[in-house]
Amino acid sequence: MAFNLSEFKAQIANRGLAKNNLAMAQITLPSTMKFLEQNISTRELTFLCRTMSLPELSFTTQEIRPYGFGKVEHRPDNFVHGPLNCIFMMDSDFGTMKFFQRWMQGVMNFNTYDGHDQEDPQGKLPYEFAYKEDYAATMEILIYSGNDASKVYYYKFGNVFPTVLGTIDIDWGNDTEIMTLPVSFEYDKFKVEALELGQVRATTNGNNGFMSYISAINGFGQAINQLQRPTNIQDAINQITNVNTIFNAL
Repeated sequence: MAFNLSEFKAQIANRGLAKNNLAMAQITLPSTMKFLEQNISTRELTFLCRTMSLPELSFTTQEIRPYGFGKVEHRPDNFVHGPLNCIFMMDSDFGTMKFFQRWMQGVMNFNTYDGHDQEDPQGKLPYEFAYKEDYAATMEILIYSGNDASKVYYYKFGNVFPTVLGTIDIDWGNDTEIMTLPVSFEYDKFKVEALELGQVRATTNGNNGFMSYISAINGFGQAINQLQRPTNIQDAINQITNVNTIFNAL
């Protein structure tokens, strides 16, 4: 089909084009990290987040030969996602820097300058890691399209925590640039607006696979406890029944 310039312009005019300068990041801290807002509030950080690099989504693949020989095909075998990278502008009180440095200290106490037995305010010893539920937060990113505030694309990241505070360049000769802090976040789960939600599936007996597995393991444990040296014919028959229970549970 020949390229039609008029049709191309009409499609662009009809749908419009999204811009990459209209987005907002919101951080929701766990209750154990609320002390960080003594330095700067998460609402203020929303407006100080200058750039965001949405993570790539990809599959790793492996090579297979469907018939055991011949041409190699690639099939997906795992889903991976990249880190969430943001750049925050630095306020004049350095609240942004204090916020993220203390958040990282909330993950692991790396302040060892004052002595090897020095605890942090949460009671962690040097090099001690906290429990993840104590420092993992939630981050939401809203992407706006043009001047229409009703057109928003939504990302939500769960179990978020900072892993890298990037290099800060100080330059006496540069008095026009704003100081910025690059921050990389890791996360365990995320969702985007495009993903569809289906129904939770159940097995034919009404139990999901995990509960069926637990039930089988429970039967397995009971059968193990009942194994003993038979003393008569009935005991031998019972032992065979228990052994069959064990193999069925595997």
